[in-house]
Parts: sequence; structure tokens; C-alpha cells
Amino acid sequence: TVLKPKYFYTAEESQKMQEQINSAVSDIMSQFPENATDYEKIRTIHDWIIKKSKFEKDTYYGNTVYGAVVDGKAQCEGYANAFSYVCDIAGIQNVVVPGTNANGETHVWNKVLINGLWYNVDLTWDDPILKYNDPDFIRHDYMMVTDKDIVGVTHFPNENYYTHPQCVSDDLNYYTMEGLTADSAEEAVKLLTELVETQ
Repeated sequence: TVLKPKYFYTAEESQKMQEQINSAVSDIMSQFPENATDYEKIRTIHDWIIKKSKFEKDTYYGNTVYGAVVDGKAQCEGYANAFSYVCDIAGIQNVVVPGTNANGETHVWNKVLINGLWYNVDLTWDDPILKYNDPDFIRHDYMMVTDKDIVGVTHFPNENYYTHPQCVSDDLNYYTMEGLTADSAEEAVKLLTELVETQ
């Protein structure tokens, strides 16, 4: 058997693409708040990639880091790979989770480790282009969520070849961290009123 490897890009093309990726990563990291916590870094990475990228199924770089942070068009694998790539550089431990959605279609998302606890993050499903027409609007419904929120409900990880860390804490859930939760109907009304007044 003879295997002949084939390169998709020349060395020069690869170098240029890597330089573009490096530039995008530098831009993301330059937006970290001073003395940023890991949560703040994740929120910045999450929001930057979502604003940059548009979900498209049929795009040449769709499954790659380049597609999400340079070309601006990606599938779920591209979102997840880009998020993982930037987290690695930012020193945040993470894994890419392959699986399916509730319809049995392939899907990929991430899990991140902060202070010894794992959390799910799904940039694809937080991309507003899937539900809204405003490109500046970002959802955070799938940022730092537990397994019980999504696993076996909307997200089904592939357990045949991978053992995934369990996500059981909601300490760093986006809505908790941003003070967007309420313990009573009265608190919820007050919170919604304040949000409407400031928008």
C-alpha cells in the first residue's frame, strides 16, 4: 500500500493563513479586561467569535479555526475549534465535544475547566443569526451551562469513543455572573423593568 499525502495549501499560503489567525487571536486577547478572570476571558472569546462569524453549512473553511476567526463563516465544528484554539492560548483548559443534536444531526460544542469545575459552552447555538436578524445581538443561553441543562435534551455527546468531563456547577453561568437571575416574581419584574429602561 502506498500513501501519498496531499497538502491543501502551499507553505506560503499556510504561513499567511497562520499569520491571519494570529492577528485575530491577538485582537481577541487585546480585549480582555485588565487582570481578567477566566470567566471574563471566556466571555470575551465567546462574544468576539460570534460577532465575527456567521453560521453557514456550505463554506470551504467551515470546520476550521480559520473559517471562524478570519473568513467569518463557519459550521459548529469551526466555532468549537476556534473557541478551543483561543482558550488554549489564553491558558484555559478545554475539550471539544462531538455529538448530535435532538434531531440526530452531528453537532460539536465545548467544555471548559475553571477552578476545578467544568462548564458547557456552545457558540453555534448562541450565534444570533440562527434566530435574530440583528448581527450585534449575542445570546448567552449556552454559555457556562450544566449537563442537566442540555445533555440528553438538546445536546447528545458521542460516548462511544470519548469520556467527557461532567458539568454539574452553575456557579459561573452567564446569567448568574451578570446578575440576571431572580428568586421571586417581584425580583424578576424589577430586573426586567431595569433592563428595558437601560436598553
